[in-house]
Amino acid sequence: MGLINLLRLRRPKGMHIHLRQDDLLKLVVMFSNIYGWVLDIGNLLIPIKSPEQVRRRREEIEANNISFKFLLSVMLTEDMMPDLLEECHEAGADVLKYQPFGTTTNSQFGVRLEKLREKYDVLERALELRMIFTGHWELPYNPLTGKDIPLPLREELSIPYLSDVIDYFPGLTIGVEHISGRPMLQFVQQAPLNVFGGITAHHMGCTRADMRDQGSFNPHYSCRPVLKDFEDCLALMTAVSAEDNDNLIFTPDCAPHLKERKETMSDPPVGIFAPGHIGIPLIIQGLENVGLPIRETALNNFFSYNAERIYSLPPADDEIVLVREPCIVPAEYNGIVPLWAGRQLNWQMKEY
Repeated sequence: MGLINLLRLRRPKGMHIHLRQDDLLKLVVMFSNIYGWVLDIGNLLIPIKSPEQVRRRREEIEANNISFKFLLSVMLTEDMMPDLLEECHEAGADVLKYQPFGTTTNSQFGVRLEKLREKYDVLERALELRMIFTGHWELPYNPLTGKDIPLPLREELSIPYLSDVIDYFPGLTIGVEHISGRPMLQFVQQAPLNVFGGITAHHMGCTRADMRDQGSFNPHYSCRPVLKDFEDCLALMTAVSAEDNDNLIFTPDCAPHLKERKETMSDPPVGIFAPGHIGIPLIIQGLENVGLPIRETALNNFFSYNAERIYSLPPADDEIVLVREPCIVPAEYNGIVPLWAGRQLNWQMKEY
């Protein structure tokens, strides 16, 4: 079989994007218009957790020049109650998003993982409303000692808590955002049909080595869950390229921060600016680099069809075109350093 030089894929879904606010919102929207649908993650400085905030958020996004449709998420916080969740749903929120306390940017309002059972009444209402419950599954510290857990182990050690939710709510659609390592991937692959997993371009295409730039820490590759080893990247790419990838979707986790904040703060915020026109070609490039097959069926499932089924979205009726054409990713966009900055991509998105 000859070398593939052109790919036509159904328009992808970006089912985990931090659209941010104000000027950052305008920038992220501009780079998110390649998607047919976007899931906006509501962990802002003030988390979205009320019907009034849901309505304002919709207006805020629609005030920009968007060409995508979008779903809104509300955050599972300590003060979220079943009736409040129902009011948020009536105001237009379709997804209940969970970020445990201490796991990532703006997670200080999240419910501690060891206390998640105390909010099962909220999850019960989500099930009744047919909302999706999707989470950032990491255990940041030992609940018994209070000591921090090493970053590479946090995702794996959250699995018992996730397993408890799955066992307790067999009818609830449960998402595992941005899978980064082999243990969580294997768990999701063996989970019941109501469980799905999201995978990012940076967790497939980057390793812990990318967090070091000539021996120094590179904050632009700092994210949660933390980047893992090559063997983890290979496992994720192998799962995505397989024909039976029905419970995996593309979650870009596009989470920009200004370069000045990333590079000048002693404890810089985590999150990688991973727009689709970089992330999607990087995934194709990664599959080729390790000798995995480029199957349009598997890629369409991962980027589009699986999300349509899980989130009950209308089918995509248009496509994007990628061509084999080398390019260098710019060093920054409007003061934000992107994924793969200054490095070569072998594919480009030409029509979208």
